[in-house]
Amino acid sequence: MKKVFPPRITRFCLTALASQFFVIFAHAQNVGIGTFSDLVGKTLEQAPSPTAPPESIIVTRDGKTVVEAVPCPIPFFSAPTVGWEYDHRIIQRTDIQGLRFNVNEAHASFNFTLASTTTLSLDYFHVWSDGSNDAGVSQTGDANGVRAIFQQTVGDYLIFALPFVFQEENDVGKSVIGPNSSTADSYVFNPFVLFKTPLKITKQPLMFSASSGYRVVVINTGDIHPIASDINGWNGTFSALARLDYGLNKNVRLSGSATWSHLTNFYLSKVAQRPDDNTFALGTSATFSFGHKPAPCPQGQPSPRFTLTISYQYDGFNRDYYSHSVTAVGSYSL
Repeated sequence: MKKVFPPRITRFCLTALASQFFVIFAHAQNVGIGTFSDLVGKTLEQAPSPTAPPESIIVTRDGKTVVEAVPCPIPFFSAPTVGWEYDHRIIQRTDIQGLRFNVNEAHASFNFTLASTTTLSLDYFHVWSDGSNDAGVSQTGDANGVRAIFQQTVGDYLIFALPFVFQEENDVGKSVIGPNSSTADSYVFNPFVLFKTPLKITKQPLMFSASSGYRVVVINTGDIHPIASDINGWNGTFSALARLDYGLNKNVRLSGSATWSHLTNFYLSKVAQRPDDNTFALGTSATFSFGHKPAPCPQGQPSPRFTLTISYQYDGFNRDYYSHSVTAVGSYSL
């Protein structure tokens, strides 16, 4: 005999599962692709070194001494780099369920430069998370995905970047109505433009950066148990960031950033309240460089062989959630 659930229980289930979808939605905002500040920092770190000026040499021709400018060679393929990344995020939901999540994320990456102006990078990542509240509601999840970033340097001041992420997630939870589970596929696109310029107001290197971009998140949630149909949705968020980088010495660089994000579009296949439109974030980081890789020509600048960046960011100032993120990123130039 077919089991029929009372309407009150059905409504409660749909509300709980919609809330679960919001949790997945919140994860997808930053998990895998990183915060907007993370992306800007990664883009600055991966940006190709400026092309060295021509080298002036003295040659003798027809018995006369002349000075010639010899350009620095530009290889088509350069700067192959391997890297790793670990992120830990604490996400505190401030809705009626009040779930608190611990999210861990590990990346392995490879990137390279083409024709000294184009950089391509590819990451594989794994995410594992768990959340609970005082009422006994809990949820655990794990996800695997890939992140690809294309970035193009335009002149000395502009960089265009196009990050893309695909991930598959499995979630298992427990609520007052019993166990529940779901799967989700998510796609994230986040094109942005970055402007950077040195500031000559201190003896030490100081650089100002400003960036704006638009992030699109698409999620398809299925295999929802016990009694709900698939939930699908997408959103679009505009972000604007300002950042300062200060070179403490040749091996240490400090940075600080502020980000404003505004939700412009939101769609959910189930009726649900629209999230808070505005989120603000404050971040800081320290980058350490070790060893040096020689430049391809004498007048060029050597590049770091190994870099380590440790960063922290607080997201919040809205009604839905706040989060703390700590990230460690290491890279080694081959």
